[in-house]
Amino acid sequence: MLSHRDLDARIAAGTVKLWYSFLPDVSGHVEFHPDELPVDISHPDSPATVFYRRNLYSSRLHLTVGPIVKTHQRLSVAGRKTYLHHKRCFDLREQNDAIVVAPYELLSIATNERIALDGKTSALVTPRITSTDSGLILSTAYIDPYYDGIMRVVLCNMTPERQTLRLLEPIAQCFFFDVPSDVDVSFKMGFAQKSVFYGQNWQRVLNSDSDPFPRRKIPIQEPSVRERLEAAVKNLGSLNAIQKFFTGAGILTVAGLLIGLGRFLNVTTNYERLRKDVDTLIQRGATEDEAAPLLGNRDIIIPAGAGEGRVRVNIAVASVSTPHVWLTIDRTSTINEDNVRLSYILMPGKNPSETSVDLIAHLKGARRSSEVRIPVLWMITR
Repeated sequence: MLSHRDLDARIAAGTVKLWYSFLPDVSGHVEFHPDELPVDISHPDSPATVFYRRNLYSSRLHLTVGPIVKTHQRLSVAGRKTYLHHKRCFDLREQNDAIVVAPYELLSIATNERIALDGKTSALVTPRITSTDSGLILSTAYIDPYYDGIMRVVLCNMTPERQTLRLLEPIAQCFFFDVPSDVDVSFKMGFAQKSVFYGQNWQRVLNSDSDPFPRRKIPIQEPSVRERLEAAVKNLGSLNAIQKFFTGAGILTVAGLLIGLGRFLNVTTNYERLRKDVDTLIQRGATEDEAAPLLGNRDIIIPAGAGEGRVRVNIAVASVSTPHVWLTIDRTSTINEDNVRLSYILMPGKNPSETSVDLIAHLKGARRSSEVRIPVLWMITR
C-alpha cells in the first residue's frame, strides 16, 4: 500500500494523475472548472492541491460527492430535479447542493475526482466508517492499472430514516497499491473497449446528452402495476376483436361450435366487466398519485445579524386545498431545534400550474455575528 508520501511522489512524477472539476471558493460556494484543475505537488497553494491535501490522510484519499447521482429505485421523490431527460439522474446543484437519500434507497454516485493510473499502480475503494456508522453502506471496488476516468461508487441507505448527502462531502476512501511489475501496455489499449467509463471527465459528462452512468449490464425492467393494468386492458380489447370476428363471419354451422361460441361470448362479457373495473382502478391510482404528499429539503440562510431567513419552494401543483406544510430541521444539522422556530406562507405561484411556499426560520435569542445555515426537511399534504 502506498503512503501519502508515495502518492505525492507519483503525482509529482506524472505516473498518477488527479483532477478536480468542482472546488469550493473562499466563501464555501462550489465552483465548476470546465477545464479541470490538476493536482500539482509543486504548487501547494493551487486550489486543486489544497483540496487534495484536505482529503489526503496517511495512506488514503477521500473521494467526494460529485454533482450527478442516479437512483436505482422506481418510486419518485418529490423535490428532486431530473438531470436533463434522464429520469433517475439528479443534479445536486439544482437542489441546494444536496440530496436526501430515501430509506433503503440505492444510489450510484459519480465522484468529483478523475484519476489516471499508470501500469504500476492500482487502487481499492472502500467505505468510510463515518458513513457506515450512519447506515450508509458503500460497495468496495477494485481499480485496475491504466484506469483513467471519473471515479464512481454505489451506496445504499440501509436505515428507515432519510439521510442527506452534500456536494463535495467525503463519501469513500481510496487506497493506492504498487504493482510489483509493470502491467503490459496491451491492457491499456483494451481498457477503452472494456470500460464504459474510460476517459470520462466532468466536462464531457455535462456537455453531453448521453447517459452519465452508462453500463454494460442492463437490468430487466419489470412493468409497474399501472403498466400491467394498461396492458391487461389492451389485451381485453383484442378479445373483443375475436368476438366480433366470430359473430360476423356467418360460417359457424356446426352445433358444437355454436355452443362453444355461446360460452365464449359469456366469457368475453365477463372480461368486459373486468375492463371497466381495470379502467376504474387506473383512474383511482392516478387520483391517489395526485393526492400523494410532496416532500423535499432546502437550506434556509439567516444572514449575519438578522433574526430570520426564508427560502421559496415552487411546486408543480395548480392549487392546494386544505394544505398543511410539515417542517423539521434535518437530523444531520448541528443546529439546536430549541433555538429555531419554523413557519411557512402559502401563496399562488408565478403561473397557474404552480403553488409557492415560503419556508421561514426564526432565530430565538441573541442574533449571530455570522451567517446561520439551517437545513430543513419539508412535506406538503394535499
